[in-house]
Amino acid sequence: MTHLFRHSILFLLIGMLAACSNDAADGITPTTSSGEGVEQSSENANALDEVAGDINQVGDISLSTPSETIDMDAPVARVGSEFISSKEFLREMQMMWQRMEMEQGGHVDLPPNFRMDVLNALIDARIMHLLAKNEGIEVSDTSVEKEFELRKSVFPTEEAYEQYLQLTGVSSEELLTNIRKRITVSKFLDSLTSDDMVVPEEDLEEEYEQRTAAGMLQRMVPTVDVAHILIRVEEPEDESAWEEALERITSLRQRIEAGEAFEDVAREKSEDYMSAERGGLYTESTRGRVPQAIEDVMFTLEPGEMSEPLRGIAGWHLIEVKSYNEPGLMTYEEVREYLEKELMERKQVEIVGTMINQAKLVMNIEVYDEAVNAIPLEDHHHH
Repeated sequence: MTHLFRHSILFLLIGMLAACSNDAADGITPTTSSGEGVEQSSENANALDEVAGDINQVGDISLSTPSETIDMDAPVARVGSEFISSKEFLREMQMMWQRMEMEQGGHVDLPPNFRMDVLNALIDARIMHLLAKNEGIEVSDTSVEKEFELRKSVFPTEEAYEQYLQLTGVSSEELLTNIRKRITVSKFLDSLTSDDMVVPEEDLEEEYEQRTAAGMLQRMVPTVDVAHILIRVEEPEDESAWEEALERITSLRQRIEAGEAFEDVAREKSEDYMSAERGGLYTESTRGRVPQAIEDVMFTLEPGEMSEPLRGIAGWHLIEVKSYNEPGLMTYEEVREYLEKELMERKQVEIVGTMINQAKLVMNIEVYDEAVNAIPLEDHHHH
């Protein structure tokens, strides 16, 4: 299986069962020479578009309406008692293609087995969900709502969110269902990997050596590690809303000035939900990812220094620079935690792969070839 599809199945299973609103910026870290390198954890990948809280674009994917003759509700496969529809299949193919182009940084010709690879990934994800349900994994409405709000918060306005739904052909209901599935699978995966599962230090060191030798750990451009707090302005047209938010962020700044840790205040108060739980931290941020005004401040503060409140599109920002990183080889210390997470995920993929294969032996799975091949695959987003 290619790196991409091993990776994408993991995405599907762990992170991407829902058509993910931060797809636009996912998985790109400009720190590599081979194009493979240190992809950061997906929530960190869209690092600084997020600092701006200002994601406006949602990729360039335009779903062409398939010719009228195709029934988009027609199933392409059956997994147990559940069906995978043509619509879901088409959407997944387009998202996967788009992700490949982002990873490659340009046009990608479709691999020969693309349809079946995507369909198999969808079938695997469906099996995982059924296994999780059989284990009796429960997901609370509150956690689904919270995740839904988190995804919505990536869009600066309600209109941008609506536009995203139109663009991807997903309804809010489907998004909620997908999120529920994703959390169910995620909880199930956590239950499979026990707390005492560790990655031996020598495995990490060996992985570091291999990636170094392959030129994958070269930092190509200067980067900066920053911590970030956002206070949102819900009504951007209303100047008094800006003033009120400014007062709130100014009082947070005073708390930090008076000796509280920036991270603690970020965890408690930041409305950049992507980063709040890790104390507002974004590592390896490069130029060209955030509005110029914020970028200029980011690259001029001294390490340990905190900015004044900065006005963005979505609200007010506070930034504290942790460190500047020069181009060159990343040290073991810098990437250790990241490698550990990667290798842990690799173990999860192995466990999951075995479970899925065992389930396939006893489950009734049918693929409807005619429906699979009826779906048009042209260069939808190269008009």
